Amino acid sequence: MNRRKGHAWPLSIIVIFIFLSLMLFGILYISLRSPIHTENMFQMGYQEVDKGFNDIHAAQLAFDTDYDVTISTPKLSTEPVETMRANGEKVYFDHAFTLNGENQFSVQIKDKAGNAVDKADISLLLTRFETSEYDKDIKVLPMKNGDYKSEPFTIAQEGRWKIVAKVAIGDKTGFFERDVYAR
Repeated sequence: MNRRKGHAWPLSIIVIFIFLSLMLFGILYISLRSPIHTENMFQMGYQEVDKGFNDIHAAQLAFDTDYDVTISTPKLSTEPVETMRANGEKVYFDHAFTLNGENQFSVQIKDKAGNAVDKADISLLLTRFETSEYDKDIKVLPMKNGDYKSEPFTIAQEGRWKIVAKVAIGDKTGFFERDVYAR
């Protein structure tokens, strides 16, 4: 009589339990390394965004009905930059910043009639997707020829960056972002 034949299923249950436990700890480790408070799309803490999201959304809709905002970066080459996201998806960037060189971008604000708006309060933030360690607050120069230009700045890290803009005109506020690549 073979007694070992009936002992395979308890062992498989133990192996599955250990595997699921390791997966759970892996998920917890990843989620603790990427806390929600590092998201800075609205340039405020997540508690403020959570508390007033409906007001932020209503303000964005009101802003969008009156104004158009374009964030322009210099086009450095005719070939788009190709990079991969963590999920394996290919992403192409037409615009890129220069590593360790002087960079600048412009913000154009027009009302729906196509007229440039000259009394805008703009705050710009240059940030990485995965961390806020390299965040740069970018100063905006006064409007000239219909454009608000940023002060020149340098980037020392290659990869994906995000420009986050908060534009206030009178009592209306809008939030905008643009992905760029530094190479």
